[in-house]
Amino acid sequence: MKRVTFAAIVVLGLASTPSSASTHLRVRLTFDHFGAACDRGKLHGRETGEHVSSTKPGTDYWLRLSNDSDSVIAFETESTYVTAPREEYPVGQGSVLALQDDMEIAAILSVQGRRYSFGDTSFASYLPPGRSVILDVPRALLEDFDEVSIDFAVLEPASNGAQPIDFPHRVSFRRSTAVHPAP
Repeated sequence: MKRVTFAAIVVLGLASTPSSASTHLRVRLTFDHFGAACDRGKLHGRETGEHVSSTKPGTDYWLRLSNDSDSVIAFETESTYVTAPREEYPVGQGSVLALQDDMEIAAILSVQGRRYSFGDTSFASYLPPGRSVILDVPRALLEDFDEVSIDFAVLEPASNGAQPIDFPHRVSFRRSTAVHPAP
């Protein structure tokens, strides 16, 4: 298979640390491959993140969310993801349940500023520095709107414990500017 370079729009943000210094965020959302989208109606609320849907043939988009920053990022997903052994990643005075590298997840997307999800329930998922996960985007969604985004927050090490979660940063993928093979 010929290797192709893919382009994505990445929104870079600055996050303030408790000491008022700045950290340059390096979070990317890029094309990974085509495959079958996951059936979000069959999620159990606690998934393993194993590659199940992403390995099936299909024409839906699978994107890779990469955290190349030096901070944990938090974003919304349709389920929780737990592996054995369970990994708690330290943040501030506490810890968060960390996503493992290369997990298959169902992320909640933003399309034209609106939330795209299967239901009303969402969970916060945490991606530590240096890790990436894959997530599906239905082909019809990208054909209709061309661009999808993931809103995320940065969890900085803090001495005062847990920080409230809001999602002030955004990383986007635009189908029309991406170079990819036909499915």
